[in-house]
Amino acid sequence: SFMTYLDLKSCVKIRSRKLSYTDWKSFKLAVINALSSPSAALEARFQLKSLRQEEGETADDFVQRIQELGAAAWPEADEKDSSKQQGMLDALTGGLQRPEIAQHIIAESD
Repeated sequence: SFMTYLDLKSCVKIRSRKLSYTDWKSFKLAVINALSSPSAALEARFQLKSLRQEEGETADDFVQRIQELGAAAWPEADEKDSSKQQGMLDALTGGLQRPEIAQHIIAESD
């Protein structure tokens, strides 16, 4: 998770601040970009390709894992980057336990 990038003192300091969702995402991305190597992005892309929804995991939790890996896989890209979107969509539709949900998502994205 993101907090593994920080030491305990930094974690406590960050948690004490009341950041908006947007500010938190921006901060998180900046730290990940500063501390990640290019090989980390490649590893995250590889993990996305093999990502599967776990037994008992909600679809929302699965999407959250995809978003976290997507941020690591394409650290410089924004949410509208087409390669990032496609990689994350492929992970979502390929990794869901229920194929009918995946089919619906694919139909909606076309």
